[in-house]
Amino acid sequence: MADDALFRSKDTEWGTPQYLFSWLDSYCGFHFDLDPCSTDENAKGKYHYTEKDDGLKRIWFGKVYLNPPYSHVKAWLDKMLIELCAWHIECAVVLVPARTDTSWWHKYAFLANEWWFLKGKLKFVGAESPAPFSSVLLIYRELNQDELPRPKSVDLSWICKIYENREGIECDPDIGWE
Repeated sequence: MADDALFRSKDTEWGTPQYLFSWLDSYCGFHFDLDPCSTDENAKGKYHYTEKDDGLKRIWFGKVYLNPPYSHVKAWLDKMLIELCAWHIECAVVLVPARTDTSWWHKYAFLANEWWFLKGKLKFVGAESPAPFSSVLLIYRELNQDELPRPKSVDLSWICKIYENREGIECDPDIGWE
């Protein structure tokens, strides 16, 4: 079934619809500097990293737009939080499925400063039909430990340990990772 393509496809290069990116970049005023996981064809922002560049191993900077491969959402959100905690990035806008029933949602979404649920279902660049799921934009700005949400179902100790090390050079990649 074509609707299942984004769940089962080996292709992880589903590009963000241009109208959505243009709205975020210009109208909302983000003016993105970096897209750390893209192709040369679907890159957003002034600079981008491709699979060959391996954005998970590079330092990020400025305002980041992130539409991660949905098969590896956790790895990309881990990296984004490390870069945010290290003050390498000013903010990140992350496009992900609105999968509130997943463990990654409860680990990462509650750390976002804003959640922008998108009405309807996106038709990603390269897809034959709209995605079979709703999408959300998670907006991350500077993390302030005193302002972190504390829902009972989420253990935030791992991000607090990273936060405490913001002044340091390295964040421990083994803290709280599954």
